[in-house]
Amino acid sequence: PKMTTYRTGQLIEFGKLNSAVSIQHGSQTTGLARGTTPNIAHLSELSAFENPRDLVDSSLLHAMHEMEDTFLVLESTAATINDWWHDTWNASKEGWPTRRATFRPMFLPWFVGRDIYPTAAWLKKHPIDPNWKPSRMIETHAEHCREYVQSNDLLKKHLEPDWELPREQMWWYEVNYQERKRKGELPQFLQE
Repeated sequence: PKMTTYRTGQLIEFGKLNSAVSIQHGSQTTGLARGTTPNIAHLSELSAFENPRDLVDSSLLHAMHEMEDTFLVLESTAATINDWWHDTWNASKEGWPTRRATFRPMFLPWFVGRDIYPTAAWLKKHPIDPNWKPSRMIETHAEHCREYVQSNDLLKKHLEPDWELPREQMWWYEVNYQERKRKGELPQFLQE
């Protein structure tokens, strides 16, 4: 489609489609979407937002009206216990089963990204040792992954019925886990 308006880092408009992309950030001082009525939004890394109560709860959620074409995704890595993101996750997890929460919480674990964990280029650079046997820790992790998929209706629906952590992902996880452990960065690796 043809762009009709472009302001770097702010707005891309497609007038003939009556459509626009607004680019806003989590450190701005005014609420997200104030003065507009978006029907689609994707917010990333909410745990790093400076004032999400104002930016999201007080602004964006009041600007977006529930309609058939409304779609909102909030995603983030967890950062701090009892911050806004943690509170929002807990409220959603508690309230969603009875539909008394705004958001359906969904944790997408690392292994769902089969295209990036590991990439084909990473595997070429780090081929699986033909004699490699997963450590007990990796076997335990793989079992926890399998149990999580089986306990989650959406993951169970979209992955194979007897899904197990693929060998390539076990290898990727073990190589990265051990490297981060040697570097003293294990908490950061596990958080991400």
